[in-house]
Amino acid sequence: MKRSFLLLIFLLISTACFGAEVPPLRSYVNDYASMLSPQVVQQLEGELAAFEKSDSTQIVLLTIPSLEGEVLEEYSIKVVEKWQIGQKGKDNGALLLVVKNAPR
Repeated sequence: MKRSFLLLIFLLISTACFGAEVPPLRSYVNDYASMLSPQVVQQLEGELAAFEKSDSTQIVLLTIPSLEGEVLEEYSIKVVEKWQIGQKGKDNGALLLVVKNAPR
């Protein structure tokens, strides 16, 4: 019982320390904050795919509801590293991160 309680405390503390989780990469447009209409998502998907084909630069959009206390720059780096945006060895990826309830 004591061991389970300590494990629970550890999990709660570690979750608080790591901030917002990085969601799975779905496509060019990852609207986890539900900010975009389906029509806008479809249009952006087409434009970003065409841009990558013409320029080789991969741009990915991520919307999230909140940073959950995490610093914007640190979270964006965490996302880019996990998702591996861009082509290997070319350093040609970009993340557009939009936070719905960002602190002002």
